[in-house]
Parts: sequence; C-alpha cells; structure tokens
Amino acid sequence: MTDNEVWASWNRWRISLHEAGHVIAWCALSGRRDTAGVCLDGGGGLAYVGDGAGRVESGAILMAGNLAGELAERYPAPTERPTPVDCTAESDSLGAKLHDDLRQAVPDDEKVAKLCTNEAHMNLAVWTDRFHAMETLAQSILAANEAAIIEVARKLFLRGCVTQRDLEGLELKRGAEMRFLERLGARRAARLSDYEKAVLAVAAGREPVAGTLEDALHVAGKTPEDLLADAERRARRIDLGLQVAAESECVKLMAAAEGELVAFEERRAKAEAGLDAEYAEITGRLRAAREGVEAARAARQELERTATAAAREAAETAAKAVSAAHTRRCELHVELRKAGFSIAEKKRDIAWQKDGDLRAVGDRRNEIRLTEQVKALQAKSERLKSEIEAADAEIVEAEAAWSEAKAGLLKAEN
Repeated sequence: MTDNEVWASWNRWRISLHEAGHVIAWCALSGRRDTAGVCLDGGGGLAYVGDGAGRVESGAILMAGNLAGELAERYPAPTERPTPVDCTAESDSLGAKLHDDLRQAVPDDEKVAKLCTNEAHMNLAVWTDRFHAMETLAQSILAANEAAIIEVARKLFLRGCVTQRDLEGLELKRGAEMRFLERLGARRAARLSDYEKAVLAVAAGREPVAGTLEDALHVAGKTPEDLLADAERRARRIDLGLQVAAESECVKLMAAAEGELVAFEERRAKAEAGLDAEYAEITGRLRAAREGVEAARAARQELERTATAAAREAAETAAKAVSAAHTRRCELHVELRKAGFSIAEKKRDIAWQKDGDLRAVGDRRNEIRLTEQVKALQAKSERLKSEIEAADAEIVEAEAAWSEAKAGLLKAEN
C-alpha cells in the first residue's frame, strides 16, 4: 500500500470510530436503538440520534465522538478492503437526511460550547461545571462499552453505514454511566433546590436565605435580575393555580345560581300569566261598561228625539225654571254680600265717631243715623237669608220637576 492509501485507511478508521462513539453513547444513555451512522468514501461522516436527551447527556453524546476517535491510536484499522453498501437500502430515511445534514453540519465542538454556555449568562464557573460533567459522562460510557464501539466502527469502516438492525444485538453496559447520571442529577438537584427556594421566597414576598443565595445563583447560572423575573413568573403561576383550584367551587355556585334563575323565571312567568288574566278580566268589564254607557246615551238621545211635543215643552219649561231659580239664588247671594260689606263699612264709621274725646252735637247725630242704617242693613241681611233659603227650596222643587219632565221624555210615545 502506498503512503496515501495507508493514510486514507487510517482516516476512514478514525472517522468510523468517531461516528461509532456517537451511536454507542446514544444507545447507552437512551436504551434505544433508533439511530444510524454513515462513513463516506470521500471523507467525513454522520451519526443520527433521537431527541429528548438532556443538556449533559446531549453534550456527552457529542464528546463521545472525539474520545472514540482517539482509539485509532490503540486499535489498528481492519486489513480488509471496504465494500460500501447502499445506505438508503438499509434505512428509507437515511439517504434524504444525509444530504440535508451535510449541508447544515455544525462541528461537534461548537455544539458542545453552545450547550455549556446556553442560559448561563457569562458565568464561567457554570460553563466549566457543565463541560466537566459532559466529559466525565462520555468517558464513563466509552470505558464501559469500548468493545461495542470497536465492533460498530468496524462495520462502518467496511460497509459505510450501520442502522438500527446492526445495533439490535449489542449488549451495552449501562450501569456505570447510569449511576453517574443519577449521582450528577441528585447533586445538581440539591444545588438547584437552593435557587428554587430563593425563587419561592421572593415570590412570597420574603427575603431569601443570604448565606446560600450567591451559591444558588452560581449553580443555576442565574443573575439577581433572573431571580426577580423567575419569582414574578412563579408568583403569577401561584395566583393562576389558586384561581384554577377555585374553579370547582365557582362551578357549584354558578350551577346553584343558574337553578335559582330558572326557578325565578318560572315564578315570574306564572305571575305574569296571572296578571295577564286579571288584566284581561278588568279590561273586559271596563269595555262592557263603556259599551253599556254608550248604548244608554244613544237610547236616551233616541227617546228624546222621538218624544211628544208636549213632553219636550214640559222638559224645557222645567229646565228654564231650574235655571231661573239658580239665577235668583245667585242674585240674592250678591245682595247679601253687598249688605255685609255695607254693615262693615257703617260699623267702621261708628267706631271712628267714638274715637274723638270732644264730639260735636252733629257728630253724635251722625253716629245715631249710622247705627240706624246698620240695623236696617242687618234686617235686610236676615230677609235676604230667608229669601235664599226659599230659593234653595225652589231649586230643589224645580230640579225635581225637571227630573220628572226628563223621565216623561224617556217614557213618552209618539
């Protein structure tokens, strides 16, 4: 083999180990086999893994590639000549994803850097902790499954691809790396619980524990501004939770109120129906009474129109007599009022005559004359009162005669 052929074989072997590290790390951490790897003839390769891994697990899967590639220093490349197979025949989706991923390929180191720094807000200590956790987990997985990596890399080297079918029979050692994840998760959860307690304290309006606040912010990769924002969101969610918890009670109250409303509507409908019936009965009686009045007036007009001339003349005479009696009574009342005014005036004159200390003989005579006039006016008032009483009796008699004459009109026949 020429030097170029030797270098190309070693490079293909290193790439195969690199992609095998990705594949084995995913299978070990997820317990699944839904993955595939490709080694290209022209150099380069790709590994397809599923979704759902956490930050540290995703970083470990990425770092496992470079760590597995270093095994090329200890394990020589296969001596057989590669005979690549059609990858798309092995997996229907492999060919389509191959072209898309090659165009959008991002170096593993760049992806790891993003996982370490994402949401850490320039916190170098957090970046370092994350990187160390990812690297330690990747080393644990590779150390426990080195033989499986070599086996998968050999298939990649010779065939150009491995699919789920090639991975089904692999026995991967999961104990060491899974125990590591559990310890890592428990340690991180214990540290993050201090930050969570601080968030809850601020959300409840209390001061967080001062001694642990700085470490909690460091482990969580948060700033004091982040703490305030998280506390505000948590307080909002607590309020929303209380509203949700009160939903059942509100539903009960709403159902009770709706039932009361239905019962009220039924009572109101019955009451309105009763009022409508009463209204109809009253209006019916009023309508009948109006019709009776109109019929009686029409009958009266017809009887008066068809009465005899003598009856009409007697009624007119009686009506005139009533009118004359009322007029006479009004005239008597006017005279009585005038007499009263005159009496009052004369009495004022008499009183004025008596006010003087030295009265002339003529004044005394005038007083006597005024007194006689008052007596005469008083006598006239008494007479007018008697005449008014007689006029009242005359009116009663005239009205009785008029009523009789009108009755005669209604009873008269042609």
